[in-house]
Amino acid sequence: MNNNKVMTCIGYSQNGHGIVDVKGKHVEVPNLIKGEQALIKIVKRKGFTSGAVVSRKRTAKARVKPPCQYFERCGGCQIQHLSNDEQRNFKQKLVYKSLKSFGKIKPIEMMTDATGYRNKCVHTFARNKKGKIIAGLYQNYSHRVIAIERCYIHDQRADAIANSLRDLMEKLNIEPYDEDRKTGDIRHLLTRVAKGTGQVLLTIVTGTANLPQRDKLIAALVKAHPEIDGIVQNINGKKTSLVLSRRQKLLYGKAEIVDTLCEKQFKISAQSFYQINRSQTEKIYRYALKLANIKRHERILDAYCGIGTISLLLADKAKSVVGVEVNPAAVANAKENAMLNDVKNVSFVAQDAGEYLKAQKRGSFDGVVLDPPREGCNKVLI
Repeated sequence: MNNNKVMTCIGYSQNGHGIVDVKGKHVEVPNLIKGEQALIKIVKRKGFTSGAVVSRKRTAKARVKPPCQYFERCGGCQIQHLSNDEQRNFKQKLVYKSLKSFGKIKPIEMMTDATGYRNKCVHTFARNKKGKIIAGLYQNYSHRVIAIERCYIHDQRADAIANSLRDLMEKLNIEPYDEDRKTGDIRHLLTRVAKGTGQVLLTIVTGTANLPQRDKLIAALVKAHPEIDGIVQNINGKKTSLVLSRRQKLLYGKAEIVDTLCEKQFKISAQSFYQINRSQTEKIYRYALKLANIKRHERILDAYCGIGTISLLLADKAKSVVGVEVNPAAVANAKENAMLNDVKNVSFVAQDAGEYLKAQKRGSFDGVVLDPPREGCNKVLI
């Protein structure tokens, strides 16, 4: 049965894929722009249906050549084929749709240069059809690894280290981990780069606690990349999309690095939540503080405080700040960061933010700052 059909893109999904109408249902099609007409192959996958462009019949003026050579195969980026104006319009409409009921929506502020902005990069290792070890990212809608030498949005240090690790694995006979067969050694490399200080932390994710040729591997990596400040081994043998487990051990140097953000210093570990785009984060935080207009006599609650980034900035303005975070490891980091910056009018609590606020007397705080995780705010808190 031929599922190919000429269709017109009617809009965008939340992640930037084009949308076509198939018998009254919206189907996502990567690399398709609103107004474009294309021959689309409809593909039924486990749990959902998607489309793929076979050939374009009409091309939109907003289409540009993607800056990354891997764009059409890699699943890491979705909208590099859109012009800057079209990207801005897409994102503006997304924000408007989400927040229009709360007030006037101002124009979004785009980055001037998105090259190499990511301070956290994850590479996955596998063998290709020729039997050669490759390092890269997953192909769209699959767990097939695409070999990538240089990612457009990664910090280039992360790619260089991943390529070195790949080559060393070949040299030292260290196998990529196969999650289906549960065989092999190295699964992922998670690289954190502190953009403000230049410090680098590596997390080598293995399928078992055993890392063959460990000492030789670490020595060779550090020799090739002296900018490395620490190397951690994380053991994750589960068949899961989660990169890290809770099991880890230090192999070299420090288990944490320090970055600067809005003139403050922050310790970051492999497990820490830390904003991936440092330059845009600074803009957002400064603007949020300006809008909050916090007075020196006010007491502020920072719900979902993570490692304390916003809390410490609030402390410069407020009488006192309480940061609440359910993750105990993040709270430990937040307390260390307060000491690192000599901030004394802030405290941190390891508890669910909603349950904490529920237990407080009315009037305990003059203001609340919310920066919740992806799943949103706890209903109890609201």
